[in-house]
Amino acid sequence: MKALVLFVCCFIGSLSLNAQNHTYTPLPDSNSTWVYYQETYYAGQLVLTELVNYYLGEDTVDNGYVYHKVYKYNDTNNKQFIGAYRNVVDSMKVYALSETPFINGLLIYDFKHEVGDSIYVAQQHPLYVVVVAKDSILMNNVYFHYLHIQDPETGGFYINDLWIEGIGTTKELLKSLYYSEFTSSQIYCKRQNHSIEYLNPLIIGPPEYCLDLSLGLAKLLNKTSLKIYPFPTNDFVYFENIEASLETHIEIYDLFGRLLKKETTLNRKINISDLKSGTYILFIENSSQFYRTKIIKI
Repeated sequence: MKALVLFVCCFIGSLSLNAQNHTYTPLPDSNSTWVYYQETYYAGQLVLTELVNYYLGEDTVDNGYVYHKVYKYNDTNNKQFIGAYRNVVDSMKVYALSETPFINGLLIYDFKHEVGDSIYVAQQHPLYVVVVAKDSILMNNVYFHYLHIQDPETGGFYINDLWIEGIGTTKELLKSLYYSEFTSSQIYCKRQNHSIEYLNPLIIGPPEYCLDLSLGLAKLLNKTSLKIYPFPTNDFVYFENIEASLETHIEIYDLFGRLLKKETTLNRKINISDLKSGTYILFIENSSQFYRTKIIKI
């Protein structure tokens, strides 16, 4: 639970603002996968960590409305139907069908809410949450609105979350207004039409978890072949074993997810002398390779 609260607070630091010429983006209706990093607790102790994937399946009809079915599978490839959702684009709302009683038939997203609005939660506690911020996040050169919601009684201890249009919640897709003391989840990435649409810079992990390997779209760089040095450093970070003929895209983020440096170059180095001492997240990508890791500036 503490990890989820930290994630939301840090994630906000990575957001870019742009309220002009905005067009609402509903949740997708096909060809999408969400990957979540999930922790399970028992008697207050962490007992399991796993990557959980949600993906869209076939459509279904309920009371005359078309819903998009959502399936869940984890590291052991166990597949499970968890529910379905439908978009109401004109009103910027999303409704759910679910086997979870608290969620079935519930309005799970309403992106027309404004800062200060209260939102009812169909659970024993808390009974409602409040929108504490509304802004935009830049993804693939497109701005998506988000709402930051918290339960007011505990200052976000039970529910402290972001709703991002086109993506959903930063915890579990159909559980935008649902709290569990036994599990906590953070979004790892979202894939649309077999391409990565969003990759969370705050969780370090193998990028292949977000790629559709069966379609040959993985852009992986073998970690054993990549050499990054020196570590730590006070000026340049050098890279070896990257294909020399390809331009390489390099990004450096701080631990709050804020983009600090961005270069596209044929050089195999980047100057970080202008950064303050600390730990940063390094992205390296070209047309055939993808890698990310932490670096230390002294």
